[in-house]
Amino acid sequence: MIFGVFVYSIFHARQGIRVWFNRAGIAFVILLTFIIVTLPLSTSLTLSARDFVKMLPELALVFLIPIVFCTRSKLETVLFYSAVGLTFILGYDLIRLVHVLGPDAIAKAHAFEPFILNHSNVASMAAGAAFFVLAYFAWKWRNDQMRLGICLLGMAVDIAYKIVIASRGPQIAFVVAIGAAGLLLLPGWRRKLLWVLVPVIAAGLILIFNQRFFDKVSMKGLCDRDKVWMQSWELAKERPVLGYGFGKKVFEKVYHSSNPPASPFKFHHTHEYWLFALFQHGWAGVLLYASAWVLLMMRLLYYLSTQCTVEKKLLPGLIAVLLIFIHFYGLADYPDNIVKLMLLCLIPVTLAVTGLGEQSNIEHST
Repeated sequence: MIFGVFVYSIFHARQGIRVWFNRAGIAFVILLTFIIVTLPLSTSLTLSARDFVKMLPELALVFLIPIVFCTRSKLETVLFYSAVGLTFILGYDLIRLVHVLGPDAIAKAHAFEPFILNHSNVASMAAGAAFFVLAYFAWKWRNDQMRLGICLLGMAVDIAYKIVIASRGPQIAFVVAIGAAGLLLLPGWRRKLLWVLVPVIAAGLILIFNQRFFDKVSMKGLCDRDKVWMQSWELAKERPVLGYGFGKKVFEKVYHSSNPPASPFKFHHTHEYWLFALFQHGWAGVLLYASAWVLLMMRLLYYLSTQCTVEKKLLPGLIAVLLIFIHFYGLADYPDNIVKLMLLCLIPVTLAVTGLGEQSNIEHST
């Protein structure tokens, strides 16, 4: 289906492709080109090629977003229904967990399988992202009782899910993103200063509800993340320029054949976004990754600073909050599965929305 829409978008790409004609867009195109060009240099070309082919539908989606969803209203529509869809999935899982685990749900839900979205951390991140999107629409539709009620109900489900699933990393990233939301969107330093109380209170509530923060065994090594970080760093130093090659399969092959420290966990990646970039692509790749993300965030923050009202700041502010949310999570885990897809899709969404200030094809509708 995605490739069908992709083929359609190729013949209608003239306008949408313009969103890439800026420093941030070009930086991501250069990064993708680098990944493709260096594929043959992988320590396992077959594994890298397979992982890259699996990623093609995601790349197709990234390409078609600014072409198919070519107005502000269409972008808002896809954001809203994506959040609603995720909330329905997580709401179902919440009912399942409470039904099966009963009063032990908060204590046992994190490790309960089968996971609804690849892993409990991934599902918790999805809940956080859906919450922020629905919060945006709750404000936008604050004068429409029915639609406001739907948004508030969805937000309650997402918060309940984050509490029950008890994933520490996504909860910490969520608190940081809440703090960033106030600092980015609220006018005046007094309001910003007062807003600091909100993430502080949220952090306190997390500590009350999530007893996993007091589990000395898992907190000491962050579920053995310290082991995979140290071993991955040592391995990366052996191939510092271009790394070992693209993909998780290459990492699994190299890491688990390197006599890593003993652990009950089978690591599929480095559990850290930038360390994984270093492992795959060396310092050359890290430089390209950093350049692209810094240029994109600078573009977004500049556009945000040019908006004179809270209403106009909300959409770019939402995107900034989501980017901060995922990237902060990526400091202690790898944004995988649907979280990686969200991160990739935020690239063209950011370029499209910030294109409003450059008379792009994205129409500014109210």
